[in-house]
Amino acid sequence: MPLFDLLAFEYCFATTCLSAFTGTCIGYWHRSALKENNPKSQIASILEQSLLHLGPSLAIILLNALRVRNCNFEQGLLFFASLPLISSLYGAALGLFFKALTEKLQRPYQVLCFCALVFGPLITILFDLYREPTIFAFDHLWGYFPGSLYDEGRRVTQTLVIFRGFTLLRIIVLCLAFRLVHQNITKQISRKALVFGLTILFIIPFGLERTYRQKLGFYSDRAWIEENLSTRVETGELVIHFPETISEEEQDELVAAHTYYLQALKEQLKITNLKPIHSYVYESPKQKEQLMGGSNTMIAKPWLNEIHIHQTAPPHPILAHELVHAIARTFGSKLLGVSAKFEVLVNMGIVEGLA
Repeated sequence: MPLFDLLAFEYCFATTCLSAFTGTCIGYWHRSALKENNPKSQIASILEQSLLHLGPSLAIILLNALRVRNCNFEQGLLFFASLPLISSLYGAALGLFFKALTEKLQRPYQVLCFCALVFGPLITILFDLYREPTIFAFDHLWGYFPGSLYDEGRRVTQTLVIFRGFTLLRIIVLCLAFRLVHQNITKQISRKALVFGLTILFIIPFGLERTYRQKLGFYSDRAWIEENLSTRVETGELVIHFPETISEEEQDELVAAHTYYLQALKEQLKITNLKPIHSYVYESPKQKEQLMGGSNTMIAKPWLNEIHIHQTAPPHPILAHELVHAIARTFGSKLLGVSAKFEVLVNMGIVEGLA
C-alpha cells in the first residue's frame, strides 16, 4: 500500500494501532501466578516480550527497503521508537498492573476490563475528534495522529518527544504500582499503605500532564483555540475568529470576503435557513498545527458548523471551498453533515466534488 510500504510515519502509525492491542495482551494475559514470582523478573520479562514481538514487523519493513526506496531511515527509526515501541511498552505495563488488580475476577469480567483498557482511550479520542475543533490526537496507548495525511515530510517533533517522556514516566509509575500490589497480595504491606502509595504514584504524572498539556501542545479544545484567536467578529450568519497579530486592513478584507462568498453560495445552492458558521483564521500553518492539527491542510467540520483556515493576507485561495463544506451541512447526513451512506460511509468524491 502506498505510504505504508516504507519505514516512515504512516507505517509506524499503522503498527502502533496493532501494538496498542498486542502490547496490552502481553501484559494482561500472561500466565505466571502473581504470588509465586519475583515482581522484578516478572516486570522485566513482560517488557522484554513487548519489545521483542515488534522485531518481525521492523525486519519486514527494513527488508522491503530493497524494493521500495526509503526517504529518511533516521526519521523512520525515530518514529518506530516513539510510536509502536513505546506504545507496546506502555500497553504491557498497563496490562500487567491491571491484571494484578483483577486477578481474582471471573474470566468474563477480566475480558471486559481488558476491552476497557484497550478501547476506552480510543473511544475517548474519537469522541473528542467529533465534538471539538481539533483533528490531532496524542494518546499514551494509541500513539499520535497529526490530523491529516495530506501533509508530507513529517518529522518527530519536540512536542511528540515531550509527550513520550510522559508516557515513559507512566510506564515507570505502573511498574512501581505493580510492585505495590504484589506486596499487598503477599501480605508485605497493608491495604492502607497500598492505597496511599498508589495515590502518590499516580497523582504526580497525571497532575503534571493535566496542568501543562495545552501549553506543551499535546491537547487542545475549543476554549484554548478561541483564547489564542481572541479577536472575534460577528456579522450576519458568520462568527470569525482572528489572531491578535492580524492587521485591521487584512481583517476587514477577510470579513468582506467571508460575507461575499457566503451570500453567493447561499444563492447558488438555494439555501435560506443557515445556522451561524464559525471560521477560525490562523496566522500561519505552524500556529494551526499547534492549536488544531493539519498544518498545511485547511479543513471544515460541517457537523460543527465551522471551518479552519490559515493565510491572513487576501485574497484567500481556499475560503470559498471550505465554506461550501459548511453550508452543505443543511442537506448532508445528520451525523457528519456530508454525503454519506448509512450516516458514516462518506462519499469523498461527492463531498470534495461539490466544493
